[in-house]
Amino acid sequence: MGLDSCADSSGNANLQIVLLTIHNVERLLARPDAWLGDNLDGSRPGTNEAGHPASDPAYPMIRDMLGFGSSGGKMLPELLNVPRRRQADGPLRPAGQVLITKYTENLYDPSNGVFDTEPGAASAPAKPAESAAEWNGGCHYYFWLGATARTTLGEAVVLGGLRGEMAAKMADNKGAQGAVEVSDFVCGAMFGSEAFKARSKFPPLPGAAVWVLQKPEFEINDPNTNDFVSGNTGSTPTSHWQIDEKGLTFQSKKDGFHLEAVWNQPPPRIRQGDTFVLRIEVTAEGPRKVQASLSPAGPISEWDVEPLEHAGVTQPGPNALLLTLPNGPDNSAKTTATLAANITLSGAGGTVNLATGEGSGARRKVTVNTLFLQVNINNYAKLYWTYLKEGAKPGSF
Repeated sequence: MGLDSCADSSGNANLQIVLLTIHNVERLLARPDAWLGDNLDGSRPGTNEAGHPASDPAYPMIRDMLGFGSSGGKMLPELLNVPRRRQADGPLRPAGQVLITKYTENLYDPSNGVFDTEPGAASAPAKPAESAAEWNGGCHYYFWLGATARTTLGEAVVLGGLRGEMAAKMADNKGAQGAVEVSDFVCGAMFGSEAFKARSKFPPLPGAAVWVLQKPEFEINDPNTNDFVSGNTGSTPTSHWQIDEKGLTFQSKKDGFHLEAVWNQPPPRIRQGDTFVLRIEVTAEGPRKVQASLSPAGPISEWDVEPLEHAGVTQPGPNALLLTLPNGPDNSAKTTATLAANITLSGAGGTVNLATGEGSGARRKVTVNTLFLQVNINNYAKLYWTYLKEGAKPGSF
C-alpha cells in the first residue's frame, strides 16, 4: 500500500518517501491523542495537544477518521462500523462525527485488533495509560520510524535515537514499554538497511498518471464590458480590487463596502483517487450581496467535489459549490463564512469528443492532459488552478 500510494506515473517510488508515508499513517492511527486536540475535531489544538490545520497534508485523512469526509473511497468509520452522530449538535459536533474518537487505537488491540501483535506488546501491564493496544501501536510505528531513520539519516542517528528514546521513556516511568518499542525500532532499522541495499531490484509498479499543479491564472471583471479578461487588478473611479494566489481584496469608497477572501493552496502533485481539502474564507462588510463559488472547469466529470460545511452552501450544478453570505441592502454588518470542500481526482484523464469545425456534427476524440479548478469571488475576479499531466506539453488539451 505504501508503494502504491507513492509511485509516480512510471511506476517508480522513492523508498524513503514510502517508509515515511507508512510511518505517518501508523502514527496517526496508533496515537490519536497527538492530533485530536482538546475539542476533538482534529483541527483546533487545545492545551498540550498538537492538532492539525487544514494546510497539513494529513488533514484529509484525519477528517476521514473522524467521519467528516472521505479521503478516497469509504471512510474508515464506515468500514469499521464505528458509531457516528446522526444529527449535528453545535458547530463542533457535526452530523457524521464518530462518537468514539479514539477508536483507531483499538486497531492495535492484541485481543481483537486488525494489526499483528508485535513481540512483547501482549505483556503490557493492565493499566489504561499503558494498555496492550498502546504498546502494540507504538511497536508498529517505531518499526517504521527505525526504517525511515536508517534509510534517510544513517546509522549514527539511529544509535543516537536509541539512547535518547530510552532516556525519555525512563524519565516518564515507561522503561519497560520503551525497551519493547525500541527493540522494534532496531528491527525496523535493520529492515530499512536491507531494503535500501536492494531498492534498485524492485520492479516498477503500474502507477497512475501524476498531475502537476501549474502557475495559477487570474481573470478580472472588466467594468466597461462586464466580461472577464486576463489580469489580477481591476478598478473604477470609486472601487479597487485585486486577486493573487492567496486571496482577493475589494474596496469601494462609494458605499464603504469591503470584501476579503483567502484560501489555501491545492497540492503540487496529485494522482487519480487522491483527495485534498480546499477552504475559502470570505469576510464582507457593507450593503452588498456576496457570493463565492468553487467548481471544476473543462471536463468536470474528472473531479468529485463534496462540501464539508453546509451553512450557506448550495450546489447549483454538478460538482459546483456556491457560498452566499447574509450581507445585502438590509444587512451591512461584518460577516465571515467559509466554503470548504473535499476534492477528489476521480478520473484518469481519458478522452473527450470535441467539435472539429470541419462540418456539421464532425467531432474527434482528444486525450485529456489538462484539468482545471475555478474560484469565482462575487464576479469580481476568478482564479484558475491548472493541473497538467506529467510529461504532457503545456497548452495541450
